[in-house]
Amino acid sequence: MGSGTGRSAAAARIDRCLRTGSTSLDLSRLHLGTVPESLGDLTHLTSLDLSGNVLSRTIPRR
Repeated sequence: MGSGTGRSAAAARIDRCLRTGSTSLDLSRLHLGTVPESLGDLTHLTSLDLSGNVLSRTIPRR
């Protein structure tokens, strides 16, 4: 992924989304280079914002 700060923020947001069951997740502008694999656990998502990142891979499937 990108910076350590961005990775930490993404992990915290994904964890919160898992715990709350939220259907939307904002991972925008975190300078991520790859999508965290744990994103594949969020099968209930209907909205995902990855804008403003420099992604070099596809979203992982689970």
